[in-house]
Amino acid sequence: MEWEYNGFLNYDRSPKEFGYDPLLVNQGDVLPVDAPPISECAPGQWLRVPVASSHYSRRQRGDVTLRWRLSGIDSLGQIHQDLARGHKQIDFPQYRVAPAHTIELQLPGRTMLCTLWLEATESDGSVAASNFVQYLVAGSDPAREESEQALVLRAPVEDWRHAEWSQSQPDRSRAAVAGSCHGSGHGFYEWHFDITPGELASVRRLRVLCEASSRRGDTPQTDCQRHPTAAEFSLNEVPIFRAVLPNHPHDTRGALSYLRDGHGGYGYLTHAIAEGEALAQIRERGEGLRLRCGVPAEASPQGGLTIYGARCGRYPLGPTLLLER
Repeated sequence: MEWEYNGFLNYDRSPKEFGYDPLLVNQGDVLPVDAPPISECAPGQWLRVPVASSHYSRRQRGDVTLRWRLSGIDSLGQIHQDLARGHKQIDFPQYRVAPAHTIELQLPGRTMLCTLWLEATESDGSVAASNFVQYLVAGSDPAREESEQALVLRAPVEDWRHAEWSQSQPDRSRAAVAGSCHGSGHGFYEWHFDITPGELASVRRLRVLCEASSRRGDTPQTDCQRHPTAAEFSLNEVPIFRAVLPNHPHDTRGALSYLRDGHGGYGYLTHAIAEGEALAQIRERGEGLRLRCGVPAEASPQGGLTIYGARCGRYPLGPTLLLER
């Protein structure tokens, strides 16, 4: 058996998924960026990002403008499209790599995974080249964050209260280093959140945010082969989410995992809501809130489960409860 580790195709010529258009780096004209694909930065940090032009196509390029835009996704899964933007006319000399422009910008003052999008466009609006780099703004998100509208409760992914799996699972120290926890076969993880009955009584809607995927023992790049799993989430034993998670993907979209040598593994942003009768049942079943994420023993398929923390995967969040008043 042979396996094509690098390249655009597997050994059997089936395509791989990269998380971006390969033409960004595999064509005659590109925009090289003198920066790692992802960097960890402080809140509010100023950046200088050197961008170059590489023009080796036969097409003549004239009147080229470099355009940039900074977007991000925060610790509650909300997308911010225009944190910063700008443009500057640049030289685009043929048959050479040349400095184009050094972008200066300030990152947000709170936790966010930011993407700096770059395009070199001609006067008719056509795109000559494009690229992107990412920055994790590593803020300090409290376990309990209050506002007039909502109470946010967060749990470190390694601080589960109970766990039980039919096959294997890491210990807490390994989960803390990896930034994620996983179990194989069927089973569950359970996190506890402290909240008083009075605080819970004032909640009109409860939202659960969590990044989750199935669990594979190996780490092949995402392709047409899938590894699905059934998943069920509950609060105080009240089911609030059931779905089949289609895969345990590994590619550039798992940018945060690269900061932990996680081979680009990531999950799907699960978003569950409890209100009305479901919320009433949650209130009745004991003090505090117990979030259980697992694969039921009677479910199929049983492809295990991976839960990502705020510094791993695709989204800068761990198991999170948003209690709307």
